[in-house]
Amino acid sequence: MQEQQTPQQQALNLLIQALELAQKRGAYSLQEAATIAQAIAAFAPEQSPSTNQVAADEQHRQEGL
Repeated sequence: MQEQQTPQQQALNLLIQALELAQKRGAYSLQEAATIAQAIAAFAPEQSPSTNQVAADEQHRQEGL
């Protein structure tokens, strides 16, 4: 059974998705990505692995430059 989300939770999830998409497009530096990942983890700890992956992706992208 899936729990209903409040409008605030839905809005927060949408913001997180937007941040992750922007990061995938190279919008943030590695340090910015790490800071954003920490902020997301504070609000959505169940999504931490995803945000950690975003930070790792950014590190790999910068190493490839």
